[in-house]
Amino acid sequence: MIVICLEGCHGCGKSTLTELFFSLGYQTLDEAFLNMPSVPSMSPQTMLMESVWIGNWFVRLLNLAEDKNNDQVFIADRSPFSAVCYAGKHGKLLEPVIRAQMDEVLAAANIEIYSVHLEVDSEILWSRISSRLIQEPGRVAYDEDKREHMDKINEFYEGFEWDFTVDNSGEDGRKVVDDILKGVGELSEKFKEYNQLNSTCLKDLKSEQPKTSAVTPIPNKKLEDKFNDCVLIDEEKKEKEELYAVASPTTVVTAWLEA
Repeated sequence: MIVICLEGCHGCGKSTLTELFFSLGYQTLDEAFLNMPSVPSMSPQTMLMESVWIGNWFVRLLNLAEDKNNDQVFIADRSPFSAVCYAGKHGKLLEPVIRAQMDEVLAAANIEIYSVHLEVDSEILWSRISSRLIQEPGRVAYDEDKREHMDKINEFYEGFEWDFTVDNSGEDGRKVVDDILKGVGELSEKFKEYNQLNSTCLKDLKSEQPKTSAVTPIPNKKLEDKFNDCVLIDEEKKEKEELYAVASPTTVVTAWLEA
């Protein structure tokens, strides 16, 4: 199962592209596809509530993976990384947690998640936001009438580490869709090649180098980096790590002090 998450500042065209994907036969998950608990005393844009949203987001995907064939492709309006931006000063603490959760759902249900940043020229973006405010004045409540708010949000999205970026400044939505599908297809192929390489290395190392036990990917890195990263782990070191994994904290600390 593949989930393509469309990301970017408000007004970048996420919802429009999500609708276009739907018209082309893709299954879509809009921004409000989760039922969030109502907590009047807590703003939805706090670390606590954003954490709840993130957890529900992943649980929903796991449920979808059980209900559908595992070769399904879903288009999601936003990804959990939006919470990093909107959870305030504590938002940056969520990024490593989200990346770890992505690894877990991949291992548990073979769900590949790709984040695509929709980049738009700032003047074009502000023009779109201003036009939308006329049709949807209620967005003023989210400070979307303020240019400085747009600049701040846009700065986050332009500086964040996405799987890849697609320019959505133009009017040709179908081209953007094709660019997204092409980019995700290339990353998915790299991912499959990486898994094949890892499997082959493990087999070769076990048969040819009995003292070297495994090839392990560096955790929490972008897919492009993971593809080329293999770290040989010394057999003796691995045995110690496996021992520590099941040992009590006292045993681990004692061993560390002795070393």
